[in-house]
Amino acid sequence: MEPTAFRLAPLSIACPRISTPVIDGCIEEDEWKGASRVTRFAREDGEAALARTTVWVACDAGYLYLACRCEERNTDALRQTGSAAFRGLESRDHVDIYLNPEHDHVSYRRYVVGPFEQTQSARGSYRVGWRAGPGSRWFHVEEQARLHPMYIRYASAIDDGEAWSFEMAIPFESLETEPPGPGAVFGLNVVRYTAWPVYQGPPTPQPYPRPNMVPAECSAVAALPGYCYYNPLTYADLIFDDRPVELREADFGVPHFGFNKTVARFGAADVSSLALSARVRPKRGTRALDPEKEHPLTPQGESEAVGEFTWKAEHRDDTNVLELTVKDRESGLARWRGTYEFGWESGAMPLYYLRKGETDGPVVAPDPSDPDFLVKKACWIAARQDRFHRRNTANGAPSDFTLESSDKSVRFNLMDPASLDDMAQYVYDAYDNDGDRLLGMLFFAGQPALIRAHPAYDWRTSDRLENMTLLRFGSGYCGHMARVMALILNKMPCEETGQPHRARKFGIGGHGLVFVEYRGDYAILDSKHVTLYYRLDNTDLATLKELREQPEIGRRAYPFEMPALMTFNRDHIPQSPCETLDGRGLVWP
Repeated sequence: MEPTAFRLAPLSIACPRISTPVIDGCIEEDEWKGASRVTRFAREDGEAALARTTVWVACDAGYLYLACRCEERNTDALRQTGSAAFRGLESRDHVDIYLNPEHDHVSYRRYVVGPFEQTQSARGSYRVGWRAGPGSRWFHVEEQARLHPMYIRYASAIDDGEAWSFEMAIPFESLETEPPGPGAVFGLNVVRYTAWPVYQGPPTPQPYPRPNMVPAECSAVAALPGYCYYNPLTYADLIFDDRPVELREADFGVPHFGFNKTVARFGAADVSSLALSARVRPKRGTRALDPEKEHPLTPQGESEAVGEFTWKAEHRDDTNVLELTVKDRESGLARWRGTYEFGWESGAMPLYYLRKGETDGPVVAPDPSDPDFLVKKACWIAARQDRFHRRNTANGAPSDFTLESSDKSVRFNLMDPASLDDMAQYVYDAYDNDGDRLLGMLFFAGQPALIRAHPAYDWRTSDRLENMTLLRFGSGYCGHMARVMALILNKMPCEETGQPHRARKFGIGGHGLVFVEYRGDYAILDSKHVTLYYRLDNTDLATLKELREQPEIGRRAYPFEMPALMTFNRDHIPQSPCETLDGRGLVWP
């Protein structure tokens, strides 16, 4: 569901320094004395977990230390499942540790640990849906420790009939970061998966295809309803400071291109000495899009302060990065840092175009000679559409899968396949020529409420859904977004031909695009990045032939796609079928 506002209220966990514990899997209270201890694990529905789990977190000059005790009376069954090589993680009871040392709320390091001497490590990033990074591999810790002395140290132990536990030492060097000092904040989440929680007794058979990986309960230290556990927006703030500054809430409203207002609430023992600074930069550079400005923090009581500030987001072929820093006013030293990404590339925090009723005055179609034509054209196309939200029967909708405009004047029931025709007609009626209608469909499909509503699946799962089910549940992956846009496009009339459009999803260079037959060739629509490929004279959408003949068309729009678009075999396009409601794939409900 598209939120009406982005409000983040992360859990804060202090990371105190302790003496080096012995990493043997047996958690001794004396060794972990002084460490932060977390006992409440919550499920996605917000309820407390039934399988009890406890985590300890601490550090020293070189290592981050974690320990975890997972209560499980049926410990004998842990040894009876899974192969000899991988049974540690196929035992149906394991823990995922997610770290975001950059505190950018996008990247992560992931460690999967089980009750035996094996673990898995991966690195990746969260973009519009989840994507695992390179380097994911199985390994025996002892072997890796011999090859990489500065890699993690890990050990587990089983307390028969009671629990299994592990201890882990992660060197800061392996995280490619300096040992954190005051002001440093990591993102952290600890997730436990178990297929027979302690309240259930013996395991029960699980369905194909991966019976040993189907959990009966997932719970986490940081659970944010509506978001995946692995989305770094959900992570707790792990704070390395003797006098920690805690972010208690950040209200970003509904972020959009132009000026935005954010209200942030911080907690600290010395709030009167703090100030907040903010700046916006592109992800792929350091040039300031909105220069750093300092904003006062207003004390609210003895241990809380509130800051309100504005920041400007630009429409560009890159992501806007908002950097926040809480400083000590006298010394200028940072006491807390956080980074948030906004843009079409960052599915976690999407930027919206201003739409009907949200602008101070009418948005006028730009003249082709305008030097800012592409930006103004994008705003004009978007401003002619309503902003849509997901609604369900609790909101008076006809089904739990309903799109509704902000003013409630337009509604599409996604349980009814005929809604595709209604969506196509809605976009068709908003514009007066085929080129603008194709762009209108691009922006309509790019609305987070349509296809990004529930990015809770990995791409393999989403690939198995038939098109209407994919539309109902959403997905953050480019290919799935392209499937849905092509599906609706093929219901929309083409004024030039008098027939419906013919659009197909096509993968190029690992990226899903829509190719729609246009002016005797193909127009290219990128639903993930909402890219405008326009002729250099700005008179019409560019065709694939024109883009290849004039590479500058692509360079000024989204240069990162250019190599793939210039070199792929275009003869494959007509061989790819147009998207239809053919009934293939998993259907629900």
